[in-house]
Amino acid sequence: MMRIKQSVHTALLLGFILLVAALLRFYQLGAVPSGLQKDEVSFLVNTMALKATGRDEDNRAHPLYLQSIIDPKPALISYLQIPSIALFGENTFAARFPVVMAGLLSLVTVFFFIKEVLDELYAFIVTGILAISPWHIVASRATYEVIFSFLFSVLTLHLFIRIVRSSHRSWWEVACGICAFILAVYLYHSTKIFLPSSLVLSYFIYRPQKEKFPSKKTIGFLLVSFCAVLFFTFFVKDATKRFASVGLFADPSPMIIANEQGTDATGKLPLLYMRAYYNKVVVYGKAFLENYLSYFDPRLYFFQIAQPVRYQIPLQGVLYIVELFLFFIGLIVALTRPKLRQKFLLFWGIFLIAPIPAALTTIEVPSMIRSFPIILSFAVCIATGLIWIVQLRPVWLKRLGLVVVSVGYAYCIVFFLGQFFVQQPSYQSWYRNVADEHMAALVKKYQSSYSSILVTTYYAEPYLYLVRSHAISVQQLQASYPARMQKQFSLANITFVPGECDVVPDYHTLMVTYSGCRFSYLYKIIDTASYDDGTPAYYFVIYSPPPDIRTPDKQAHKI
Repeated sequence: MMRIKQSVHTALLLGFILLVAALLRFYQLGAVPSGLQKDEVSFLVNTMALKATGRDEDNRAHPLYLQSIIDPKPALISYLQIPSIALFGENTFAARFPVVMAGLLSLVTVFFFIKEVLDELYAFIVTGILAISPWHIVASRATYEVIFSFLFSVLTLHLFIRIVRSSHRSWWEVACGICAFILAVYLYHSTKIFLPSSLVLSYFIYRPQKEKFPSKKTIGFLLVSFCAVLFFTFFVKDATKRFASVGLFADPSPMIIANEQGTDATGKLPLLYMRAYYNKVVVYGKAFLENYLSYFDPRLYFFQIAQPVRYQIPLQGVLYIVELFLFFIGLIVALTRPKLRQKFLLFWGIFLIAPIPAALTTIEVPSMIRSFPIILSFAVCIATGLIWIVQLRPVWLKRLGLVVVSVGYAYCIVFFLGQFFVQQPSYQSWYRNVADEHMAALVKKYQSSYSSILVTTYYAEPYLYLVRSHAISVQQLQASYPARMQKQFSLANITFVPGECDVVPDYHTLMVTYSGCRFSYLYKIIDTASYDDGTPAYYFVIYSPPPDIRTPDKQAHKI
């Protein structure tokens, strides 16, 4: 009877935490973050295509990866969006609904994972911290691959540790763990390094002391998992394209600097010196180390410097300021108590491993999304700080500590809600693509009034937003591949041109140009697509000369 009551209390408390988490994630989901940025809209467009025809935007049947924006993305996200848009329509809420559900499920997996490796008290506190965490909230609303991969990564670690601790686990549990691992490494590139490393570390931490050799289930789990990593790294061509474009070794600037230094030093320094210091290993090693160490700067987590900018909240870090003090209290407590130090070995490992794949890239560094699993280590340390305060003696000191922490959290949460739901939508909105959505809606509005429309590709990939607004049909999009890989191409009555200010002297053509263009008296701006802060992004221009002007042949030209 006591166990039943305890289970009911556990379910009720966990349910309450999930309810709070759901409110923070579903509230204004269609409006915050503002607009669907390019990665989001590419998933939605492919979802529309798969739902309508069973093929992606490039007319490939049931793909494993999507090629949208020349950046392979896991097609599973689009498959999961199909029921969502069938229920809610082709809108922003529907596109983000599966992501929020993944975020909520990740809280459930975190609860049982922490309960397995620590205890139930830690599980509740850590889950509660993540439920109200700005970092987890942002990731659960817009970072599609990241939060799905995090969900399956935590599930993998949980099941693997259970298998390592007891050889009596069923093969079904092993199979579920392997499936979770495969999904995690398929969904996000960083996981290919983070998760295998964490599994190996988990084995050495949690294996029974009497066990000289790993069990068959453990060996099978690790063997299949590492084969999956090799498969997605070396045999699936699409899986490595992203790293090839943003990876550390794709950036030539470190070697350019080294070559300049070597050229300047020729004849001034010994050849042995130049070979020892101006080589790829040293140059890229320093670049990696610089990136890696940036993830241990507290400013990254508690102040507004984490990349990418499109996910930043003005004047708000990814963690609350009050958690800065709790984190350091928890860190000191964990390091000074031998039992906790031993219990936290896995989380020390995650703290050191998670930034490694993030440090191997050059774009948007330091990144809040590529190092996302490190949030587990922060949450455990913050929970330790809270537990230390709860255990303070005398009682008046404990009460004082709890009051200070409660007031601190309340102050920080209210500030976060205001910054996120009110300020963030219009903050540096040019880093998102709200103006592209406005442009697409206006093109749809004017489309029937003009025989042809010219749209600049100055902002890149405007066709995705035009498909979403149904100015271009899914079938027209699929039929245009690979022709639309050219600099200039046409879809429906819309021609996409690389020039930002191209106009033609034709009464029947609507021209959508970059807002920085200036036009002569022969042309008239009839509308503007702007960002949420009012900054113009696109001008809608028509040929409208004075009555006494007669223009010769239609010909594109810049003003």
